[in-house]
Amino acid sequence: MKAKSISILAFVIPLCLFLFPIRGKAQWSVGIEYNMALPITGYGEVFKTGSNFNLEGKYHFTKGWGVGFQTGAARFENSKEGSIAVNDPKLTVVPLIFTAEYEASREATIRPFFAAGLGLSIYTFSYSLDNPAQSTNETNASFTMSPQIGVRFFITKNTMSYLKGSYVFVMDGPPVIMEPSLPVTTFPESDKATGYAGIAFGFSYRFNK
Repeated sequence: MKAKSISILAFVIPLCLFLFPIRGKAQWSVGIEYNMALPITGYGEVFKTGSNFNLEGKYHFTKGWGVGFQTGAARFENSKEGSIAVNDPKLTVVPLIFTAEYEASREATIRPFFAAGLGLSIYTFSYSLDNPAQSTNETNASFTMSPQIGVRFFITKNTMSYLKGSYVFVMDGPPVIMEPSLPVTTFPESDKATGYAGIAFGFSYRFNK
Protein backbone atom coordinates (compact mmCIF):
# COMPACT_ATOMS: atom_id res chain seq x y z
CA MET A 1 0.00 0.00 0.00
CA LYS A 2 1.27 3.48 -0.78
CA ALA A 3 2.37 5.76 2.05
CA LYS A 4 -0.36 8.27 1.12
CA SER A 5 -3.05 5.62 1.65
CA ILE A 6 -1.62 4.68 5.05
CA SER A 7 -1.54 8.29 6.24
CA ILE A 8 -5.14 8.90 5.16
CA LEU A 9 -6.35 5.77 6.94
CA ALA A 10 -4.40 6.70 10.05
CA PHE A 11 -6.61 9.80 10.20
CA VAL A 12 -9.93 8.35 9.02
CA ILE A 13 -10.18 5.23 11.20
CA PRO A 14 -9.56 6.97 14.58
CA LEU A 15 -12.02 9.70 13.52
CA CYS A 16 -14.73 7.12 12.80
CA LEU A 17 -14.11 5.42 16.13
CA PHE A 18 -14.30 8.77 17.92
CA LEU A 19 -17.58 9.68 16.26
CA PHE A 20 -19.14 6.25 16.78
CA PRO A 21 -21.77 6.66 19.52
CA ILE A 22 -21.40 4.79 22.79
CA ARG A 23 -24.90 5.50 24.11
CA GLY A 24 -28.10 7.19 23.13
CA LYS A 25 -31.54 6.34 21.74
CA ALA A 26 -30.87 4.71 18.42
CA GLN A 27 -31.04 1.38 16.60
CA TRP A 28 -28.59 -1.23 15.43
CA SER A 29 -29.04 -3.06 12.14
CA VAL A 30 -27.25 -5.87 10.32
CA GLY A 31 -27.55 -6.78 6.67
CA ILE A 32 -26.38 -9.00 3.84
CA GLU A 33 -26.47 -8.23 0.12
CA TYR A 34 -25.59 -9.62 -3.29
CA ASN A 35 -24.03 -7.31 -5.87
CA MET A 36 -23.61 -7.52 -9.59
CA ALA A 37 -20.13 -5.96 -9.82
CA LEU A 38 -19.43 -3.90 -12.96
CA PRO A 39 -15.66 -3.18 -13.29
CA ILE A 40 -14.57 0.32 -14.35
CA THR A 41 -11.42 1.90 -15.91
CA GLY A 42 -8.42 -0.46 -15.49
CA TYR A 43 -10.44 -3.36 -14.06
CA GLY A 44 -13.06 -2.84 -16.76
CA GLU A 45 -10.47 -3.07 -19.54
CA VAL A 46 -9.48 -6.56 -18.39
CA PHE A 47 -12.53 -8.13 -16.71
CA LYS A 48 -16.17 -8.69 -17.52
CA THR A 49 -18.97 -8.40 -14.94
CA GLY A 50 -18.25 -10.10 -11.59
CA SER A 51 -20.16 -10.90 -8.42
CA ASN A 52 -19.98 -9.48 -4.91
CA PHE A 53 -21.36 -10.36 -1.46
CA ASN A 54 -21.37 -7.79 1.35
CA LEU A 55 -22.06 -7.81 5.07
CA GLU A 56 -22.78 -4.64 7.01
CA GLY A 57 -23.57 -3.36 10.48
CA LYS A 58 -24.99 0.10 11.21
CA TYR A 59 -25.90 2.29 14.16
CA HIS A 60 -28.88 4.52 13.30
CA PHE A 61 -29.45 7.80 15.12
CA THR A 62 -32.97 9.07 15.79
CA LYS A 63 -32.86 11.83 13.15
CA GLY A 64 -31.99 9.76 10.12
CA TRP A 65 -28.20 9.76 10.39
CA GLY A 66 -26.17 6.64 10.95
CA VAL A 67 -22.66 5.21 10.92
CA GLY A 68 -21.50 1.71 10.19
CA PHE A 69 -19.00 -0.71 8.75
CA GLN A 70 -19.23 -3.00 5.75
CA THR A 71 -17.07 -5.64 4.16
CA GLY A 72 -17.42 -8.22 1.45
CA ALA A 73 -15.67 -9.87 -1.48
CA ALA A 74 -15.95 -9.03 -5.17
CA ARG A 75 -14.75 -11.72 -7.56
CA PHE A 76 -13.81 -11.22 -11.21
CA GLU A 77 -13.05 -14.45 -13.09
CA ASN A 78 -14.13 -13.77 -16.67
CA SER A 79 -11.49 -11.77 -18.53
CA LYS A 80 -11.55 -10.15 -21.95
CA GLU A 81 -9.42 -12.04 -24.46
CA GLY A 82 -6.07 -10.40 -25.19
CA SER A 83 -6.60 -7.62 -22.64
CA ILE A 84 -3.42 -8.35 -20.65
CA ALA A 85 -0.21 -10.33 -21.31
CA VAL A 86 -0.81 -13.12 -18.77
CA ASN A 87 -2.99 -16.25 -18.73
CA ASP A 88 -6.12 -16.92 -16.69
CA PRO A 89 -6.23 -13.61 -14.76
CA LYS A 90 -8.53 -13.51 -11.73
CA LEU A 91 -9.13 -10.75 -9.20
CA THR A 92 -10.63 -10.73 -5.70
CA VAL A 93 -11.29 -7.40 -3.95
CA VAL A 94 -12.18 -7.24 -0.24
CA PRO A 95 -13.28 -3.71 0.79
CA LEU A 96 -13.21 -2.69 4.48
CA ILE A 97 -15.26 0.49 4.63
CA PHE A 98 -16.54 2.81 7.37
CA THR A 99 -19.78 4.47 6.26
CA ALA A 100 -21.93 7.45 7.18
CA GLU A 101 -25.50 7.64 5.87
CA TYR A 102 -28.70 9.63 5.90
CA GLU A 103 -32.06 7.86 5.72
CA ALA A 104 -35.05 9.94 4.60
CA SER A 105 -38.71 9.36 5.57
CA ARG A 106 -37.81 7.66 8.84
CA GLU A 107 -41.38 6.61 9.67
CA ALA A 108 -42.40 5.49 6.16
CA THR A 109 -42.46 1.97 4.74
CA ILE A 110 -40.26 3.03 1.81
CA ARG A 111 -37.13 4.95 2.82
CA PRO A 112 -34.49 6.35 0.45
CA PHE A 113 -30.95 6.59 1.83
CA PHE A 114 -27.62 8.12 0.85
CA ALA A 115 -24.21 7.04 2.15
CA ALA A 116 -20.49 7.65 1.75
CA GLY A 117 -17.71 5.33 2.80
CA LEU A 118 -13.96 5.50 3.40
CA GLY A 119 -11.57 2.67 4.09
CA LEU A 120 -9.27 0.31 2.25
CA SER A 121 -9.53 -2.59 -0.17
CA ILE A 122 -7.34 -5.67 0.00
CA TYR A 123 -7.02 -7.20 -3.45
CA THR A 124 -5.47 -10.42 -4.74
CA PHE A 125 -4.61 -10.76 -8.42
CA SER A 126 -3.78 -14.26 -9.67
CA TYR A 127 -2.52 -15.36 -13.07
CA SER A 128 -0.28 -17.90 -14.80
CA LEU A 129 2.42 -17.61 -17.45
CA ASP A 130 3.47 -20.74 -19.37
CA ASN A 131 2.13 -23.42 -17.01
CA PRO A 132 -1.56 -23.05 -16.05
CA ALA A 133 -0.98 -25.28 -13.01
CA GLN A 134 1.54 -22.81 -11.57
CA SER A 135 -0.27 -19.60 -10.72
CA THR A 136 1.12 -16.43 -9.19
CA ASN A 137 -0.80 -14.47 -6.54
CA GLU A 138 -0.14 -10.80 -5.82
CA THR A 139 -1.81 -9.21 -2.79
CA ASN A 140 -1.86 -5.52 -1.91
CA ALA A 141 -4.14 -2.88 -0.39
CA SER A 142 -5.39 0.53 -1.47
CA PHE A 143 -7.25 3.50 -0.02
CA THR A 144 -10.93 3.24 -1.04
CA MET A 145 -13.93 5.57 -1.33
CA SER A 146 -17.52 4.41 -1.82
CA PRO A 147 -20.54 6.66 -2.57
CA GLN A 148 -23.88 4.83 -2.23
CA ILE A 149 -27.57 5.50 -2.85
CA GLY A 150 -30.55 3.21 -2.38
CA VAL A 151 -34.03 2.61 -1.04
CA ARG A 152 -35.28 0.35 1.77
CA PHE A 153 -38.63 -1.46 1.76
CA PHE A 154 -39.84 -2.43 5.22
CA ILE A 155 -41.46 -5.89 5.34
CA THR A 156 -42.13 -5.84 9.08
CA LYS A 157 -41.19 -3.43 11.84
CA ASN A 158 -37.71 -4.94 12.00
CA THR A 159 -37.02 -6.60 8.65
CA MET A 160 -36.52 -4.96 5.29
CA SER A 161 -35.24 -5.53 1.79
CA TYR A 162 -33.32 -2.91 -0.14
CA LEU A 163 -31.91 -1.96 -3.50
CA LYS A 164 -28.63 -0.05 -3.64
CA GLY A 165 -26.28 1.39 -6.21
CA SER A 166 -22.67 2.06 -5.26
CA TYR A 167 -19.14 2.59 -6.48
CA VAL A 168 -16.00 1.15 -4.91
CA PHE A 169 -13.10 3.35 -6.02
CA VAL A 170 -9.66 1.75 -5.55
CA MET A 171 -7.52 4.86 -5.57
CA ASP A 172 -4.04 3.35 -6.16
CA GLY A 173 -5.08 1.78 -9.45
CA PRO A 174 -4.79 -1.84 -10.63
CA PRO A 175 -1.85 -4.19 -9.93
CA VAL A 176 1.46 -3.98 -11.73
CA ILE A 177 2.89 -7.34 -12.86
CA MET A 178 6.63 -7.67 -12.31
CA GLU A 179 7.91 -11.04 -13.49
CA PRO A 180 11.65 -11.71 -14.10
CA SER A 181 10.85 -13.26 -17.48
CA LEU A 182 8.60 -10.40 -18.64
CA PRO A 183 8.84 -6.64 -19.04
CA VAL A 184 6.79 -4.77 -16.45
CA THR A 185 3.15 -5.38 -17.39
CA THR A 186 0.35 -3.02 -16.43
CA PHE A 187 -3.40 -3.02 -16.82
CA PRO A 188 -4.78 -0.71 -19.51
CA GLU A 189 -5.50 2.70 -17.96
CA SER A 190 -3.30 1.69 -15.02
CA ASP A 191 -2.66 5.32 -14.05
CA LYS A 192 -6.30 5.89 -13.11
CA ALA A 193 -8.34 5.10 -10.02
CA THR A 194 -10.24 1.90 -10.70
CA GLY A 195 -12.77 -0.35 -9.00
CA TYR A 196 -16.32 -1.37 -9.74
CA ALA A 197 -19.93 -0.23 -9.67
CA GLY A 198 -22.33 -2.38 -7.67
CA ILE A 199 -26.03 -2.99 -8.16
CA ALA A 200 -27.13 -4.72 -4.96
CA PHE A 201 -30.19 -6.47 -3.58
CA GLY A 202 -30.13 -7.14 0.14
CA PHE A 203 -31.94 -7.88 3.37
CA SER A 204 -31.37 -6.34 6.77
CA TYR A 205 -32.71 -6.62 10.30
CA ARG A 206 -33.09 -3.62 12.59
CA PHE A 207 -33.18 -4.26 16.31
CA ASN A 208 -35.74 -2.57 18.54
CA LYS A 209 -34.73 0.46 20.57
